[in-house]
Order: sequence, then structure tokens, then C-alpha cells
Amino acid sequence: MAIISAKLWRKLQKALLIQALLMLVATPFLIAWGVPIAILSPVGNLIFTPWLLLFLALALLVTGCELLAIPNQGLIALLETVTTYGLKLMSWGSPDWLVGFPLSSLWGFSFLALATVACISLLPRPYIPKTLAGLSFLAALYGAYVYLTPPPQTESWQFTLKPKYALEIQYQNGQLILIDKQRCLAQLADPVQWCEQQLQPALYQRYGTVKNQRLVLVNPTSRIQQLIPALQQRLKLQAVQVVPKWPAPVLPPLPATVT
Repeated sequence: MAIISAKLWRKLQKALLIQALLMLVATPFLIAWGVPIAILSPVGNLIFTPWLLLFLALALLVTGCELLAIPNQGLIALLETVTTYGLKLMSWGSPDWLVGFPLSSLWGFSFLALATVACISLLPRPYIPKTLAGLSFLAALYGAYVYLTPPPQTESWQFTLKPKYALEIQYQNGQLILIDKQRCLAQLADPVQWCEQQLQPALYQRYGTVKNQRLVLVNPTSRIQQLIPALQQRLKLQAVQVVPKWPAPVLPPLPATVT
């Protein structure tokens, strides 16, 4: 029993090390592409991978029994139980685990990742110090997310959708306001997909994660009004305000934090 426990402990250490290394290598690329980083992905993968392997094995056994006309009620019940508990585990995930870093942090994170990889390669054979070195990078990543916020500033710029159509972006001391004055979103075949694949990465690259975000729609079409819940969910907006014309009345300030 002690030998089996030691082997399982070594495999767990190795799995943690692999996940940390994958995070190290992937982080600079994700920042460059404007893609948010899942802070708890190494822990999540340690849970999801064994569950997926068990699910696939049970599914194959159930399928084989069905093809060979072998009674499989017990396997089906076990598969349903594994599926139910797996879905419950995955439902605990939160969008707050996704963190975007501005493009200005790319070189800093690249240096941190290379330095951590170098330290891991120089450490002795046991996995514990290597794993701790990899996990220390993840701790540094989380610390950067918590403590390194974009510097206070005020700027306004245009994000072009099509010729003659552009969204106005206003950034004011941690608050991001997206203003659609020209019914720009109505010109797109799929505004929700465009916001998720084009607009959101550009905002991540410029500001990182900004929790106080709102969208102002000036006299939107009925189709865009129907898409407001989807836009708010995909862009993680704190508020969507519809106004009949621009300039609009003074917009009420958003709270400093989002719970």
C-alpha cells in the first residue's frame, strides 16, 4: 500500500509540473493574442483529465456491451453517476477565473516564464522542487493580476468595424465605456461573435481585465436590443444603457468593484 501511495504521489507531482510548464509556455502567447488566461487551469485539468478518461472508458464499455447484447445496466448507471458528478464539478467554474493581461506586460511575463523554466531545468531530479518552482510562477501570475492594475489614465479612441463605422472607446481610471453612436453593431451579421472574437481581444491587449465596463447603444435597432443579454454576457459588461441620441445625459458612475 505504501509503494502504491508513493507512486501515486509521484504521478501527482509530475502532473502538476507538466501543467505548470504548459502554463509557463502558453502565457506569453495568450497575452500576445489577447486571450484571457485561466488562473486555475492546472488544478482544473488535474480534475477534468481523469474524469474524461473514466467517462470515455465507461462509454466504450457500454457501447461494446450494446453491440454484443451483453447486459450493461450496472455500467449505464455508473456512467450516469460519473457524468452527473463531473458536470457538477465543472459547474463550479467561474468567469472570474479568466484573467486578461495587457500587451505591455508581454515581455515581463516572457522573461518570468523563461527564468522559471531555466530554474526548473537546473533543479535536481525530484519533482517536488520543480513543481514548487512551476507553481511559484502561477502564484506570481495571480499576484500580478491582483496587484498590478492599469495605471490611472483617461483616453478616447476609435475601434473600426467597417469603413465609416467605428465604436468609440472611453477609458477613465479603470472604467471602460463602449459607445455605439452609428449603429455599428447593426452592420454586422453576427454582432455577438464579432464582439467576442475581435473587440474583446483588442480590449484585453490594451487594458487587460477591466471589471467596470459598460456599453452605450445610441438608438439601436430592434435586433441589437434583443441581443443585449448575449452582448452583456460575452463582453462581461456591468451595464448596457440605451439612449435615444448622443450626446446623452450624464452617465451615472459605476461602483468601484464588481461582486
